[in-house]
Parts: sequence; structure tokens; C-alpha cells
Amino acid sequence: MDVTDTVPKFGISQSVPRTEDPRLLTGGGRYTDDLVLPGTLHAVFVRSAVAHGVLRRVDTSAARAAPGVRLVLTGRDLEEAGYGTLPCSLALTSRDGRPMIVPPYPALATDRVRWVGQPIAMVVAETAAQAKDAAELVALEIDPLPAVVDIEAAVAPGAPQLFAEMPGNVAFDWWWGPQEKVEEALARAGHVTRVRLVNNRVVVNPMEPRGAIASVEDGRFVLRTGCQGVFGLRAQLATVLKVPTERIRVLAFDVGGSFGMKASTFPEHLPLLHAAKLLGRPVKWIADRTESFLSDYHGRSSILEGELALDEAGNFLAVRVRGLGELGAYVTAYGPAIPTMVLQKNVASLYRTPLLALQIKGVVTNTVPMTAYRGAGRPEGVHLMERLVEQAARELGRDPIALRRQNLIRPEEIPFVAASGLTYDSGDFEAVLDAALEKADWRGFAARKAESERRGKLRGRGLCAYLEVTAPPSKEHGGIRFTEDGRVILVSGTLDYGQGHRTAFAQVLHEKLGVPFDRIELLQGDSDQLLYGGGTGGSRSIMVAAKATLEAAEQVIAKGKALAAELMEAAEADILFEAGTFTVAGTDRRIGLLELAAKGRELGRPLDTDLVSENPPSAFPNGCHVAEVEVDPETGEVRLDRYVAVDDFGVLVNPLLVEGQVHGGVVQGIGQALLEHTVYDPSGQLLTGSFMDYALPRADQLPAFELAFHPVPARTNPLGVKGCGEAGVTAAPAAVVNAVLDALSPHGVTEVDMPLTPERVWRSLAARSRPVHAPR
Repeated sequence: MDVTDTVPKFGISQSVPRTEDPRLLTGGGRYTDDLVLPGTLHAVFVRSAVAHGVLRRVDTSAARAAPGVRLVLTGRDLEEAGYGTLPCSLALTSRDGRPMIVPPYPALATDRVRWVGQPIAMVVAETAAQAKDAAELVALEIDPLPAVVDIEAAVAPGAPQLFAEMPGNVAFDWWWGPQEKVEEALARAGHVTRVRLVNNRVVVNPMEPRGAIASVEDGRFVLRTGCQGVFGLRAQLATVLKVPTERIRVLAFDVGGSFGMKASTFPEHLPLLHAAKLLGRPVKWIADRTESFLSDYHGRSSILEGELALDEAGNFLAVRVRGLGELGAYVTAYGPAIPTMVLQKNVASLYRTPLLALQIKGVVTNTVPMTAYRGAGRPEGVHLMERLVEQAARELGRDPIALRRQNLIRPEEIPFVAASGLTYDSGDFEAVLDAALEKADWRGFAARKAESERRGKLRGRGLCAYLEVTAPPSKEHGGIRFTEDGRVILVSGTLDYGQGHRTAFAQVLHEKLGVPFDRIELLQGDSDQLLYGGGTGGSRSIMVAAKATLEAAEQVIAKGKALAAELMEAAEADILFEAGTFTVAGTDRRIGLLELAAKGRELGRPLDTDLVSENPPSAFPNGCHVAEVEVDPETGEVRLDRYVAVDDFGVLVNPLLVEGQVHGGVVQGIGQALLEHTVYDPSGQLLTGSFMDYALPRADQLPAFELAFHPVPARTNPLGVKGCGEAGVTAAPAAVVNAVLDALSPHGVTEVDMPLTPERVWRSLAARSRPVHAPR
């Protein structure tokens, strides 16, 4: 009897706990800092304490003579070695036809420094303490220049210029959409609502700081590091190192969070690899938390001005978005895409708005460079649209629910070509809205508001109806390998950094092949094992990995039928496969998949399969989130009292994991809305460079979330899944901000920039409402 018969089924749509959790919770994780290679040296980076200046001299003589020091590298050393600069392969064109300006981004600064925290030199020593002591001996001579840290100030006349080749600090002036038609729609509209939205800069702060171990093994560069995909990172490193990808191997083990930030190569990677080559020993660097604040790429940061045109009946006619997207000190691999192409795909959301146009400038400043942060353009686009809808309803005296309902895309209109140019394949948006209103007890709000008022508090409710667009199609590796000891190795070019891939992907394979769930293992973090890999990001993993896995499984079944036919002396057409077993139709002759795989290995006919799958199109997760807040008018403190989410993620492979993804995303969205505030002083010094000054959301500040799902299967991928990783952070800022503004609007407050800190809320009330006492 095959072992398949004795193992319980852990298939699709079952809430299977994450199989990696026992190992991680008992200290069995293998993060970058846990790895120890023989002969490892330790690196420390010397970073600029000046936001903008001319780098006149880097004196490393004292550091080189310090105890234990084996090497000190500067930017000139890397230049002389012939390496490249950090890449940005994104092709953006300004409205005048010129390509985006991408100045060289050196791994170690050479002529200028452009942000506090930019690496200038690297010291390598026998111990981390020796490297740190020696790094303090590196003498820098920097002539300070005026700095600019605000995106509006950066484009003002006379602003300090970061690059001679980038006039006005503008890397691109990107226009998209039918500009003239949108202008005409705004001109003829019965009403135009305008909203200005400031998306505050956030520090990503994953639990595991960045780090890497570089080595040269068998003549190849090897980088062990936490990232979001080893295949893509290898390609970026090849550009910087100027070597073929075959000469590079990237390895990732457990990764303690990323949220988009660790997706690209960083300045530290190149000097680490060069040092390993020169010294013939592994070189390790692990950032401390302060270093992370100063050098991990940041997220968000844009100023958007939205216009919504409506006719006399309240139908949406057009949306125009104009604004500035901050790039930080350099143009990174993903920074330019967020305020442009990703924003463009998500502003239209789930409304029938026929016209959309964008005008976005990408602006450099003397701050940490920008990259993707969970959602990456989706929260910004959805938030702007939801603020426009709320404000339009307020100005027109309309019920905001009724205004939304009037303009929602209806089920019979799907497939629907949105103003973004994308075709929505599925969704029942009004049913999701109704489910959220019911679950949030929308009708019972008046009683709760009255009770708050009896206690001297202001109560507000806010809603965010959203549709987001997952990452665009690419390719993905799908592999299934059978081991001698009876395990099944599932190979994927995605990378788990907290999502629970090992469990969810195994459920898909278990359902398809019937192999025992506990025999399935996941291989992701070795570029040598991959034919292709798109990594993890943009809520794409379950869609692409499931499709690739199912296609690989079909090949395994086809190979298995041919082999089983020979072994059981039957025609291949008579071989049936079900629940992990091959049988001859109409007989009791059978053989289990694992037994067959073992026989195939003995005969030199393995069932192992590796292929590259074409990814399905983007999917369209959607939902409706409702928040209720209570505001203390005497202090400005906002207390989040209730939070309800109803989401459509298509088929749920593992509802338990999906709930966890929603929880995490919602908390991060709440953090941006109410707490997280990255502050620079005018000289470019980061004032919020530790957890003493930078506020992250805490458990005692959050209510119990009430979640529900309204799955409408996607029609564009085999499982009907839609992705869920970014939905919470997409919806939460708009829901929470709308709730706070609902509480404040009776007092004349209709706009407060994020984060809605007690001081900002109190000052807005003090400026527009009855006198209130200053907060103590």
C-alpha cells in the first residue's frame, strides 16, 4: 500500500498552520547573521554624516594600521577595479520624449556625498569590534553644500542641485493618459472635487536588519543575503560586477521580513564581494538598527493633487492626478515605478470612471533613496481616489455610500476595461460593499457616536472600497524533484520572507499529486537551482507559483503514465492517475507515485521535472474596509475602536495564512496613517533615526480585527486566486483617515496630513473649531 493512503489530506482551502513555525519559534531559524563560514572576516562601513557635500579626501592610513584590519576599501578602489554602478533598468520617458535621467550611483561615494548614511569606505577586520574601532579612524574631509530634504522645496527656483545633469532636481516629468480629453471633461463637469494628499515617508524596519556574507568559491562570487528573490538579485549583481550571471551564486535562507525593501542590490554588496575576492576569505556585514534607519531604502513619500470630475447626476467623468514622487538621493531600481506606472494602474480602482490622466515628476532630495514598500503605489492610488469620493460627497451633500454605489462597476459589466487600460476579469464589488457595511454595523453607528459624545469624545467612521492590481506577468520556475528518501522537493523562483510559501505551495502540490503533505519541501533560495525566478513581490507569488507547480505536476503525471504503462504492461491510454496512484483502467493493478518515482530513478527514467512557466496576467484583489475611531478633542489623540475588512481574494488556498496577511497589512497601513513619521532637519540630519523617535504601531493600540471574505474566483489563472499580501496596507490608510476626518468635519476640519498624530489633530481642531486647551 502506498503511504498516500495513510496520510490525511491538506488540500486547497484548508487552514493548515505554517509548517515552518515550530522550527522558527524554537530557535531553529537560519538568518544571515546565524551563518558562520570558516575564516570569516567582518566588515563595517564608514558613512557620511553630511547630507550634501564635496568629498575632498578619504584618509584610511590610520585605519589600515589598526589591529586586526585586513583591508580598507574606498570608492576609488572600486573604480580602479573596473566595476559598474548600481543599476536602474526601468525605462521611463518624460513628456518631451527624453529618457529618465539616471546619474551614476556608486557603491561607495567618490566625488560627492548626497545623504546622511551614504557609504564612503569599508573596513574589514578579523572581528566586528576591530572593524568598528578602525572605521572610526578613517578621516573624511567633506566641504558641506546646501541640502534640500523636501520634495516641493527641491523643485523650487534656486534650490540646491544634487546633480549637474539633472536640472531642477527632476529625473523625469512623466505624463500618461488622454490629457486633452481629461481637461475637457474637467471643464464641462457639473462639479469638480480637488484633494491634496501627502503620503508620508516611512522607514521599512523589517525585524531582521540587512546583512550579507560575501565569498569567492570555485572562482565564482557567492553572496548569502536576505532578499526577495535570488535569481533577480543575481542579474542585478552581474550588472554591477560586470561578469556573466554564471559567475555569481546568490543564496538566501530564512529572511526576517522585507516588505519590498530588500528586493534590489544595495551599495554594500559590491565592496563586500570585492573584498572577498582580494582576501580569499568570506566577509560578513550585519547592519545595526541605527544603520538600517540611515541606509535601508525608505518607502512612500509623494505629494499628489487629485481632481475628480462629476456630471450633474453624480457620475464620475474623469480623474486627473498631478504630483511629485520622491526618489531620495539616487534613482534606484524600483523607486521611479511607484509614483508612475504602479500609481497609474491603481487610481481607477473599482469605479466606472472613463478617463484618467497623470502628470508626475520624479524628484531627488538629500535623503535616503526610495524603493518599494508593501503596496508600493497601490495605497497611494486607492487613498487618493477614496478621499476624492468622500470629499465629493461632502461637497455635494450626497451620502458617500450612495455615491460609491452609483459609480461601482457592476457584475454584468465584467470583463471591464478600466481607465487604466487594464481589463478586470472578475469581481462583485457592490456585494462586497454591502457585506462590509453589514459586518461593521453601519446602521448602529449613531448610537455609538452618541455614547462617545456623552464622554466628551468625537467619533467618526471611514470606509475604503478598493481594487488593486498585482504585479505584471513575467515568468516563473516550476520544479518537482523526488529524493531517494521519499521526499518531494518543490522548486520555485519566488522567495518566502514571512508569507508561508512552504505551507501554501505544498497544499497545491498535495491536492494535485496526492503526495503526503509532510513529505513536501520547498527549495527557493539558491540561484544555481533555478531556471528562472521572478522573486516575491506585488502579491504575485501564489498565482505564479501555483500555475508553475500545476504545469510541472502535469509533466510528472505524463511521465508517470508512460513509465507505469511499461511496468504494468498496459497501454498508456489505459493508465489513470488519481489521489497519488496510477492504475490500469478496469483492473486492480496500481502503483503509487512515490514508489513509481523510486523505480524510475533506478531505471534511469526519473519523474523529476523543471520548467519555466509563463505567468498569468495581473489579478485584481478588491474589498471594502471600515474603520471607526474616537478622537479626544482635548489632546488630539486618536483611538482606533473598530476595524472590519471584507475582501475578495478569489480562491483562498489557505484562509489562515490569508488572515495573517490581512492583519499584517492593515497594521502597517494604520502605522502610516496615525504614527509613522520620518523627519529630517533642514541640514539633512535624520531626526527619527531610532525607535525612541520613530513610532511603530503596537498591539495595545489596535482593536481586534473582524475579517470576512467574499471570494469571486479569478478567470485568468488555474486556481482562481488573486493575491492577498498588500490588500490590508492598501485599504487601511484611506479607511482610517476618512474615519478621523468624519469625526473632525463637524468642527470644520476636512484635511489633515498623515500621520494623524495627536499634535496635528489637536492643532487642526484648534485652528478651525471652538477653543480647546493645549495638550499637556
